[in-house]
Amino acid sequence: MAVKYLLVQKGNTGDAAAPKKFCAAPAPRNKTTVKDISKDISEISPLNYGDISNVLNNFAQLIPKYLSNGNIVSLGELGNLRLNFSSEGTLTKNSFSPAKINKVKINLYNNII
Repeated sequence: MAVKYLLVQKGNTGDAAAPKKFCAAPAPRNKTTVKDISKDISEISPLNYGDISNVLNNFAQLIPKYLSNGNIVSLGELGNLRLNFSSEGTLTKNSFSPAKINKVKINLYNNII
């Protein structure tokens, strides 16, 4: 599968004097919705659109629950979903609080191409 990309010129954040380099970035494409996926699956499956849509929506609602419990969610051949975040550092363990956690993201790991 060919991946569409754009070339973007980026500077070196560690060295402002370094020359900027061109790097590949994913080209924006159309958004595919649960409705689109449900329709496509219903065309190749004996299940109907409503049942498929219901299962996919319920699945999407449960993913945050599993991730917030510290689980990695396996999506089979597609890869694994995992919660990732950064935090503000503190000098001692006792001065750390959950309020210092920020930039919470869900990452998909594995090569899908």
